[in-house]
Amino acid sequence: MHRSLNRSDLVLLTGGVSVGDYDFVIKAADDCGVGTVFHKVKQRPGKPLFFGRKENKLVFGLPGNPSSVLTCFYMYVLPALAQLTQRPLGLKMLEVPLESNYTKQHPLVHF
Repeated sequence: MHRSLNRSDLVLLTGGVSVGDYDFVIKAADDCGVGTVFHKVKQRPGKPLFFGRKENKLVFGLPGNPSSVLTCFYMYVLPALAQLTQRPLGLKMLEVPLESNYTKQHPLVHF
């Protein structure tokens, strides 16, 4: 991560961001002097998302699950890239009605 922080404005990592025995992103970020802005969000998929900063460098640690990576990229990384590049980046958003009622089992935002 040291090399990436020296060469890049934004570092994007996938996997290893939760709290298991093989999840090293948080420790590696801390060891590199990256300050944690937040770790874990109340959403599904993508709860163990990490975001930190070192000076003007941004570090995103996305979960390892493919749907979590994609969701977190679209919701957090893409807007950050748009701001960094001062370009409109984004996805076309659609609102569509559900065919039937849906009740959430957890108090998390669902994507």
